[in-house]
Amino acid sequence: MLIGKEEHYPTEVDELTEELQADGWFEVETFVPCPTPTDKERQVGDYFVVYTKPEDGKHVMSWQFKVVEAEVNRSIKLLKKELADTDYIVIKTYESFVVGLPAPYDTERLREATSRRQELRNRIGELEEYLT
Repeated sequence: MLIGKEEHYPTEVDELTEELQADGWFEVETFVPCPTPTDKERQVGDYFVVYTKPEDGKHVMSWQFKVVEAEVNRSIKLLKKELADTDYIVIKTYESFVVGLPAPYDTERLREATSRRQELRNRIGELEEYLT
């Protein structure tokens, strides 16, 4: 009955290091934990690890934030949908004004909707800057 095969497992750290380096791995001078992205960063990209090799030959690990266009476009699409979902408030209020009817929404609701709509437009503008 065949239950396994004999393989070589390195027993010394130096021997393991040599085998890993032969497979393309390299030693890093210091480990740096990934920064926690902010809510705004999370909407547009992520942190990716970057290795640099200075003149002394030892690799240095760092993190670099990169914009992911697909994430930016997804966020913009969601914000535009939320903006479009409140169009009816503005339209109904304007139509009522034009024909001389009382406003269908109280002033506070209209003020809140208008303020939120401006916030959405501002955020969409910020996100669109990442795409240029």
